[in-house]
Amino acid sequence: MKAKVWIETEVEVEVGVSDMIAALCDMPEPEKLGLALSGLSTCLGYLKKLPDSLVAEMNDKQREIIVATLEEQEARYKAPNA
Repeated sequence: MKAKVWIETEVEVEVGVSDMIAALCDMPEPEKLGLALSGLSTCLGYLKKLPDSLVAEMNDKQREIIVATLEEQEARYKAPNA
């Protein structure tokens, strides 16, 4: 005998950034922008809350890479129709 049952369970999965961005891009317009802004807010909150003591522990090369990446992103967001 076969039976269909609903089992409520919790699972943990790893989802890569590329998969998250692809799913975001496939969403309908009103939801897409809201989730993009929410994700950006989370990232910015993390950056702002990172203690100076941890930043000071980074070596010069690590800080240089982070600064270059932030400057690159700054240019994207300042550009019209980015």
